[in-house]
Amino acid sequence: MSSADYWSRHLAKSQAQGVSVYAYAKREGLPVYTLYYWRRRLGLASSRSIGIQDNKFIPLELDHCGGNVHGGNCNLILHCGARLEFLVLPDAHWLAQFLQAMRCGLR
Repeated sequence: MSSADYWSRHLAKSQAQGVSVYAYAKREGLPVYTLYYWRRRLGLASSRSIGIQDNKFIPLELDHCGGNVHGGNCNLILHCGARLEFLVLPDAHWLAQFLQAMRCGLR
């Protein structure tokens, strides 16, 4: 098996498992930078180039907020089953970054 085939298989596995290159490499004991190198060399897409873009809304199920989103608790239930409870709605930019992190490596 060639080096390109070897690394291509690892990259395909990380993508199929829905984990970041970093998380996959750490879990499998592979050099992180080598896996990134081969992803670039093979021209494979990163999560950012396959549709996960900054400043885009993603669907969330908003649980009952007591009729007033500025007072009372709000619960966000994510597709992965995680439930986030807030006393007040968080900053939209912070929430977007948090959701990006959840999608890219905290599965």
